[in-house]
Amino acid sequence: MQNLDAMKIRSVREAAELCGLSVSRMNRFRCEGDGPKYCQLGTGKRARIGYRLIDLESWLESRVRSHTGQGE
Repeated sequence: MQNLDAMKIRSVREAAELCGLSVSRMNRFRCEGDGPKYCQLGTGKRARIGYRLIDLESWLESRVRSHTGQGE
C-alpha cells in the first residue's frame, strides 16, 4: 500500500505552491492536458479539484532536464 501522505489530496493552491507555479497556471495546465494528474471530486462546475502528492512528484520528475537541448 502506498504512503497515505502521498495519497492525500492537495488543493489547487497547495499543489501550485508545491510546484512553484501560480494557481492560474495550474488551471491552464489542467485545461490543456499538460499538467499533473488530478482528481475531480464531485460533478459539474462545482466539482472540487485536487492533486495527490504522488502525482505532483511524478509530474515534476518527468520535467527534469539535464540540458536545454533535451526535448519535452
